[in-house]
Amino acid sequence: MKKRKMMVVVDTGYYNASEIKQCVDKKLTIFIKRSKANNKTKNNEYRKDRFLYDTDQDIYQCPERKKLYFFENTSKNGMKYKRYKCADCDNCPKRSACTTSVTGISVQRWEHEEILDKVAENTHLNNEIYKQRRCIVEYPFGTIKRTLGYTYFLRKGLIQ
Repeated sequence: MKKRKMMVVVDTGYYNASEIKQCVDKKLTIFIKRSKANNKTKNNEYRKDRFLYDTDQDIYQCPERKKLYFFENTSKNGMKYKRYKCADCDNCPKRSACTTSVTGISVQRWEHEEILDKVAENTHLNNEIYKQRRCIVEYPFGTIKRTLGYTYFLRKGLIQ
């Protein structure tokens, strides 16, 4: 009997790096869009996904073509990261748009970040599959919530 290949299509709200790695390790095909967290400056031009990673040189390059070099190893919640810092942040005319940190911009890279990059690329290349999730899943859940009496929650201000 031939084993079927399983596909997992997940909403961005469930984005979890270690869970994605587990799915890939189990040979599941996963489609999930990265959550796009803003940087503290609220300037989306300088989000991490706009920084290019060069595997051969092990460096990042910012949108202004400045290089971020390996700075230190860190860990958080059992996950290992490498932190990269810009050597020329002080001389950058776009610094205030890029970071609010007095020590300059830094970017963290998870030890298995290449897995997340491949999943993101695969999701982008198969966007029609990802779009189907919304059509198949969102409508029934909305109907169920309405049937159970859940309505929109609109909050305009506090009563004083």
